[in-house]
Amino acid sequence: MCNFLTGINYSSSIIAVSETWVSDNEIKSLYNIPGYNLVCKGRDSRRGGGVGLNLKDGMNYSVRNGFENTQNCESLFTEVKHAYEKNTIVGVISRPPDGNVGDFNDELQVILDRISREGKWGFLAGDFNIDLLSHVSSSFKDNFENLLSSHCFYPTITYPTRVTDSTTTLIDNVFTNHYNLKLKSSIFETDISDHYPICVYCGETSVAVQTGADYDIFKNDTKTPNLLKFKNEIASYDWAEVYSERDPNSAFTTFHS
Repeated sequence: MCNFLTGINYSSSIIAVSETWVSDNEIKSLYNIPGYNLVCKGRDSRRGGGVGLNLKDGMNYSVRNGFENTQNCESLFTEVKHAYEKNTIVGVISRPPDGNVGDFNDELQVILDRISREGKWGFLAGDFNIDLLSHVSSSFKDNFENLLSSHCFYPTITYPTRVTDSTTTLIDNVFTNHYNLKLKSSIFETDISDHYPICVYCGETSVAVQTGADYDIFKNDTKTPNLLKFKNEIASYDWAEVYSERDPNSAFTTFHS
């Protein structure tokens, strides 16, 4: 891994690793990168699995317990602390291909609910073994995508991450709810693994933060009189034509027009 990182000449603040295939004792010797602090969780019960996070020296972080659930996935979470904005939850997740996707979605919802409830930014990286490029209808895939989007998490990778002679799939990703960053993502075509390594560069925030300067802040005024006015305006419209539609797309078109 060190040779690969040296070869791409790219410095990462956090490196997430899934499917380490080693125990806790072995992972520390194989995946410990100079200049980083390694947080890891190996699999001792059976072959395969294992996750780890390498965080660059000097980063202010703590390991977050209570997020992970090992019944349908392996995961590890840290909280990176920032001085001038809300903290960031960084997690690595590895879902085995033979696991129950429905149960995994239930566990993922608990994780997303907690991040949202705490009001923190989140980055969820790893091998989810759910192909976002698949054209085959699947309620599990649809529920997975709807679950993420309903919590304002979106994928940063949109191209295949695993390519074989017969398949092309997008099963590895980094999902985030951070909308203020100028993100740039990359996929490295290399045989270091049967999955392509992926990278997300988090540039400066797209919304500048000013300190000690006068600037305008716009927000909704949710005082009771304004809420009543809003409700009265909504009630004054005739919604019969929208309600009469049976197709949701037609209903939206009618509503929007």
